[in-house]
Amino acid sequence: MPTGEVDGPKMVEGDKKTPEGVYFIKKAYDDRFLTPIYGKRAFTTDYPHFLDIKLGKTGSAIWIHGTNKILKPMDSNGCVAMNNDDVVKLDPYIVLDETPVIITDKADYISLETSVDQRIDITSFLAKWIESLNRGSYLEHLFYYDATNYLPDMRWWAEWVEIRSRSAASKNPITALIDNIGIYKHKTHFVVLFDFQLTSISRKISVGKRKLFISAILNTDKQSADFGNKGYKIIGDLLQTISIKTRGEDSKSYFITAASQLNSQYRGDKVK
Repeated sequence: MPTGEVDGPKMVEGDKKTPEGVYFIKKAYDDRFLTPIYGKRAFTTDYPHFLDIKLGKTGSAIWIHGTNKILKPMDSNGCVAMNNDDVVKLDPYIVLDETPVIITDKADYISLETSVDQRIDITSFLAKWIESLNRGSYLEHLFYYDATNYLPDMRWWAEWVEIRSRSAASKNPITALIDNIGIYKHKTHFVVLFDFQLTSISRKISVGKRKLFISAILNTDKQSADFGNKGYKIIGDLLQTISIKTRGEDSKSYFITAASQLNSQYRGDKVK
């Protein structure tokens, strides 16, 4: 499959390089909306993603697409080009905002045992992270983030703790859940995508798709051991899609909006 004309990972707009990393398919187009150079199908990616922007990478419109040209190595402006017949075959496997695209200069092979161990470690890390959200303190939750490279916006925490305490007192505990976890690795970091949900006795609300960038680092301090952290920290945290539509609120507020809805609806049911 042809990639960018210039070798190496993409850094700036116009460098004619293909980015490397874990990306997700955002949109799909068929030939009704494409010029012949893009063939019969085109799938857009989310380049530049959070880490790309943080590293100062620029550019856009990195697609996987067909073409009306004869395929030759390194013959695109940065996209990944395919034969028309082959790109059409991708259709049944594409789920927007969920299907990953992992682009790398070479495939690194690891043993099945190592792969299974890494998945167990990341799954355990996620379980402790969500537990800290549901029952931990501000500092306990913040511990799972790499403070030297990334600190999340935590201005919502005080309101969440108030809702969390109030719902527990009313015997309608509100709990954050994660489901449908996808774990993808590129070099020294993982990209984890999952359904982020809130649930109470009477209802479950899908807040959206949450994406965590997790770095594999060496943690040897006692605090890391106490938290059962084998060497992972979150270096990026965002909601990829939002399912609750409330005007005038940023993505971090949807979590609080959903929690407030669950708590108020239960109180309303009891009054009735």
